[in-house]
Amino acid sequence: MRNFLFLSLLFAAQISQAQNKYKASDIIDERYGITMYNNLIRMAGGDSVRNCDGSPCHGYVSDFYLDNKLMHKGYYVDGMIRIFKNFWKNGKVERKFTILDDHKAKLKVFYESGAAKSEVYYMDGDVREWRDYYENGNIEFEEKYVKAHDHIEYRRFFYDSGEESNIIEFEKKGKKLYRQTLSYPNGKVKEEGSLVYSDTSFDYMKIGDWKRYDETGKLLKTVSYVMGTITHTENH
Repeated sequence: MRNFLFLSLLFAAQISQAQNKYKASDIIDERYGITMYNNLIRMAGGDSVRNCDGSPCHGYVSDFYLDNKLMHKGYYVDGMIRIFKNFWKNGKVERKFTILDDHKAKLKVFYESGAAKSEVYYMDGDVREWRDYYENGNIEFEEKYVKAHDHIEYRRFFYDSGEESNIIEFEKKGKKLYRQTLSYPNGKVKEEGSLVYSDTSFDYMKIGDWKRYDETGKLLKTVSYVMGTITHTENH
């Protein structure tokens, strides 16, 4: 009985940390949602610490809107978030963060309607994969980094119709050589050519011949590059 009472009091202490109340318009960004806790997520690169009653928060902490509706509930260790959920005013989940193992974590963000907005996978504090969605469910953007996280495996943008907009994918992985294709909303190719990742400038540089087209598919010009610098232009 004594042990049960001790554990009950310990659990109560964990869930009774200092709580705050917020005005929705002060904390909800029209585009990005509720981002005020991002710097408290160590496994996503955060380095800030939250204090409760003068010391780093431990256990469950909840925050609320002014009308007492739940806005945030997270589990804290040494003032940093391990897992948490944020909520829209309508009660739907705005985002949730989950630790998958000692090195990996996952963040899911949602529109106010409940539709998926973003999925982000972290590896040792760095983004490994990222995917954004339009509210209609179509993918807006996705990218994935190589294990060393110095360059991408791919990066893809899409129109809300689902048509490809800007695609960068490996052409020769070992040489960090990519093929980039930009397209019009009607699906016709707008521009295409090769990129190479530079280890000195930490950027993706245009190389070789790049072709540009109009919306009907007619070739307009060919532009030649050497490490991002134009060396020749030919109009067609």
